Amino acid sequence: MRLPVFWTAVLLSFGALLPASGALADARDLANRKGCGICHADTMRMLGPSWAEIAERYAGKADAAETLFKSTREGSKGSAGDQWGGAPKMGVDAATISDEDLRAVIAWILSDMKPAK
Repeated sequence: MRLPVFWTAVLLSFGALLPASGALADARDLANRKGCGICHADTMRMLGPSWAEIAERYAGKADAAETLFKSTREGSKGSAGDQWGGAPKMGVDAATISDEDLRAVIAWILSDMKPAK
């Protein structure tokens, strides 16, 4: 009779992991739906840096999420435009992606796209 209780506990334990995984998958899907993939891809540089390059550059930086949020909203100008070796980038306004959705995408980039060690 202990087997069903054991398996119930196991299933509930795995279920606790699902919201985080689902949230990351949702953020990836959100980035695709909002057109972020026009300039970015997982590991290949396109018009902009890859998600993996962004994650690597900002890994371990306390202000990474806020810096990425600001640069995404405002774009990069002047010398900041050269930070990825290209021309200055235009900002993405709230009509394209809400603040909440943008923060979710940034969290996904910083957590899910970390380079393999």
